[in-house]
Amino acid sequence: MRATRALSLGLPLVLVLSGCGDSGGSPAEGNADTDDEVGSSEDTSTSGGDTESSSSGESSETATEESASEESSSSEDEESSTESDTSTESSTDTGTETDTDTSTDTDTDTDTGDTETDTTGGMPIFGEWLLTSDTVGDAVRLLRIDLSEGQLGQMDVICDDVALPMEVPNLRFTSLAFLDNTLYAVRNQFLMIVDPCVCEAELVGAFDGSVAGIAVNANDVMYGVNANANTLMEIDPSDASTTLVTSFPFDVGNHGLTWSNLDVNELYFIEAQSDTLRVLDGSDPSMEKSVVGLSLDFGSVGAEMHPGNEVLYACSSSADLYSIDIQTGTVEVVTTMMGFDPPCGAIGAPWGPVDCVPQ
Repeated sequence: MRATRALSLGLPLVLVLSGCGDSGGSPAEGNADTDDEVGSSEDTSTSGGDTESSSSGESSETATEESASEESSSSEDEESSTESDTSTESSTDTGTETDTDTSTDTDTDTDTGDTETDTTGGMPIFGEWLLTSDTVGDAVRLLRIDLSEGQLGQMDVICDDVALPMEVPNLRFTSLAFLDNTLYAVRNQFLMIVDPCVCEAELVGAFDGSVAGIAVNANDVMYGVNANANTLMEIDPSDASTTLVTSFPFDVGNHGLTWSNLDVNELYFIEAQSDTLRVLDGSDPSMEKSVVGLSLDFGSVGAEMHPGNEVLYACSSSADLYSIDIQTGTVEVVTTMMGFDPPCGAIGAPWGPVDCVPQ
């Protein structure tokens, strides 16, 4: 805000003083964002500027007339000039007080507060959602399941028809997993990368056998279960090549696989043939820590531990989304996925922001 000097007129003769710092525009231009209270101070300052301008013209005329007067008038002029100086100094003080209006400009404080609010009011680290897929006709859809309070179970279509590689049949995915923010999908023996932004799937490679469950741990190690060979494998996400981790002494059938988190470090393996949850050691997945019977008769299986709320979610032959108690095996309905075409064979949770998927 610029300070405006106001000149007071005491007697008919006024000593002319030059204005200071008014060449840069009006105070209203310099404080367009200030509130009404500050604006009122600016209006008062502007009136002072008008007084200064008109006083200059009157003072010039008065000085011309008094220059031709008698010497006795000169004495009065000096006295009047002295009074004018005193009045001018008083006006200058008032102008200084007007300068203090700048300190009342609260825009800076307000902006700082907004910035702090934006910083502290950011999104959660992990989005409150899961991804799944279904088929409508020959179209394979990629869907977002909302887990947030007030919108639980709401479905958003991310892709209404994912373009699949020629080798892959147009069928819903049997597994979904994120490696960082890259979405991997499985159908039959094929491993793909799905881009939600362009709704296309790129073929990574083919497994030697059918895989219906993949999971990725904190070290970006990808695991998968081969239902034909009844084995747990470590998967190279660059070409789908595999390394044997362990063999299971039972027929796997339909299944789901997911990893917990770094603190717990466990693999959760749901096997539909016996409706059991097998907890594997994350450091050595060949070691089985526990086996728990499940209270739901699973057909198809999708399984995912959400890293944000640490809930083990599952889906199966209906449009229901379930939660599983890892200790007891109790399966409960969390919500019904609205607009979903069952059965469900895959769900995946984010480990960070994912392009083109609302967080």
